[in-house]
Amino acid sequence: MQVFNSSASHNLVKRGSFIAGSTKAAGIINPSHPMYKAWWMFLTLLAFLNVLQVPYVIAFGRHTAEQLIRNFLVPDFLFILDIVMQFNKLKEVGAGYIYGRLEIAVCYLKLHFWLDLAAAIPLDMYEPSQCTIG
Repeated sequence: MQVFNSSASHNLVKRGSFIAGSTKAAGIINPSHPMYKAWWMFLTLLAFLNVLQVPYVIAFGRHTAEQLIRNFLVPDFLFILDIVMQFNKLKEVGAGYIYGRLEIAVCYLKLHFWLDLAAAIPLDMYEPSQCTIG
């Protein structure tokens, strides 16, 4: 596993850079960067709004195709984009980071990928009225 100590990481991952600058970690997203933290907060807010909106629309409302795309498919696309970004994000391990792409992928696939994938499935597209029994 490619791990480097955070105290000696100033040459590999600069604190203020969004993308790691080293040739070993080129193109890897730094999770401590303010831009990534803003992205994470935006997705958290979007997930919260989805939790409120999906049951309301299913229970009370009919929606046009435009509303369906704007309210449901765009957030689902952003959640899937976040899954892709997770394969390119430094993983913190103790006092260091994992910066190898294969190690990041293996670490992510162990648990969090499956949770993220289950959360990104567009269950809000399913309407019970379309289902017939018998």
